[in-house]
Amino acid sequence: MKKLANALKTNWQLILLSIVLALLLWVYVVSAEAPQMERVLNVPLKARNIEEGLALTQAPSSVSLRLRAPVRMEIRTEDLDAYVDLKGQGEGQWLLPVQLKPIPGASFVEVKPEKVLITLERITTKTMPVEIMFLGKLPQGFTLGPVEEIKPEEVEVKGAISVLESAQRVIAPVTLTGITSQISQTVPLRVIDDRGQEVTQVEVNPKNVDVTIGVNVQTISKTVPVIPLLDGSLPYGFVVKSVYCEPQVATLEGSADVLEGIATLYTYPVSLSRREESFEERTYIDVSSTSARLISDPVVTVKVEIEEEGRTMVEVPVQVKKDGTPVTLKTSQVSVYVSGPKSLIDTLRARDFNAWVDASGLTIGTYSLPVKVEGPSGIIILKVDPAQIEVEIPE
Repeated sequence: MKKLANALKTNWQLILLSIVLALLLWVYVVSAEAPQMERVLNVPLKARNIEEGLALTQAPSSVSLRLRAPVRMEIRTEDLDAYVDLKGQGEGQWLLPVQLKPIPGASFVEVKPEKVLITLERITTKTMPVEIMFLGKLPQGFTLGPVEEIKPEEVEVKGAISVLESAQRVIAPVTLTGITSQISQTVPLRVIDDRGQEVTQVEVNPKNVDVTIGVNVQTISKTVPVIPLLDGSLPYGFVVKSVYCEPQVATLEGSADVLEGIATLYTYPVSLSRREESFEERTYIDVSSTSARLISDPVVTVKVEIEEEGRTMVEVPVQVKKDGTPVTLKTSQVSVYVSGPKSLIDTLRARDFNAWVDASGLTIGTYSLPVKVEGPSGIIILKVDPAQIEVEIPE
C-alpha cells in the first residue's frame, strides 16, 4: 500500500494526462457515432471593414447556407455569421467571396452564392430646405395661421451619391388632428423621393426641427334679437303694457360652434320698483355668459309702458276638439276673469278669447274635462269658471 502511494505521488502528472486523453477519446468516439443531419438556413449577409468615406449601396441581404451537424445540436439563424470582408476595397463594384464563421461541432457543406456583387459608393452631403407636411385636419372653426418658425430651416443630408440623387425633399410632418391652439412641436424629419417614398439610407443632421405655427379661430357673425330683462314688481294697481328696446337686435362675432347655441341676448335687468308711469332707461346688453364678441353697440334703450291695472270678466263660448264623434257639453260657456292694462281691458270681447275642451280619442261615456283658454297678448287670465266641464259621448 505504501508503494502504491509513493507511485501515485511520483507519477501524478502522467496519471492526469492519461485521464484527459481518455476523456478526449470518449468525446471523439461519441461525436463520431452521433447521427448527423443537414440543414438549410437563410442567413443575413453582413459587411465588415467598410473603408471610411464609403457606403454599401448594393449587396444581397442574405445567403443560403447548407450545414451538417448532429441531430441533437440546436443551431439558430442568429448563431450563424455570414459576411464579406471589404477591407482595402475602394469605390466601385466588387465580386467577393462569402465568408463564414466556424461553429464547433458543425461543418458547412455549401453556401449560395459563394461570391456576391458588392457596390461601394463615396459618401457625400448636401444641404436641403425643410418643408412642412400637414397630416389630418384642424377641428371645425379653426384655421392655420402663418408658419412662424422652422428651426433650423435647412439641414445636412448625408449618404451615398446615388442615394442622395433620389432624395428630393426633407419634410417635417405635423399632425393637425385635435389642435386648437398654437402649434409648437419638435418634429422628426423624413427624407422622401420623387414618388413620396421614404429614403432610409441617409443620415440627417439635425434629426429634428422645432416648428411654430399659428392657429386662428375662424369667426363668423350672427344677428340675434335683444330681449329686455325686468327686475322687481310695480306698485299695486299698475301693470306693464309693453316693453321693448332700441335697437331690437345685436350682432355677435365668434366661432361657429359658439354662435350656434345663441338664439337671443338679454339686457342687464331694469328695475320696476316704485314705477307708476311709463319710462325709458339706458342699459347694456349682457354677453357675460358667452365667449362670443359683441360687435354692435352694447348700449340699448329699454322702453317700458306702464298703465293702471284693469280687471274684468268675459263670458266665452266653449268649443270641443274631437275626432268626428258627437259630443254633448253640460255647459256651453265659461266665465274668464282677467287683468291687464286698463286700456286693453276696456276693449275686451268674447271673440278675443279661445276656450275649448279636448275630447279627442275618448270613447262612449261621461267625462269631466279641463277647460283651456287663450287670450290676447298682455292679458293675464286669473280664473276660469267652471275650470272643468262635463262632457258626454253618447252611443
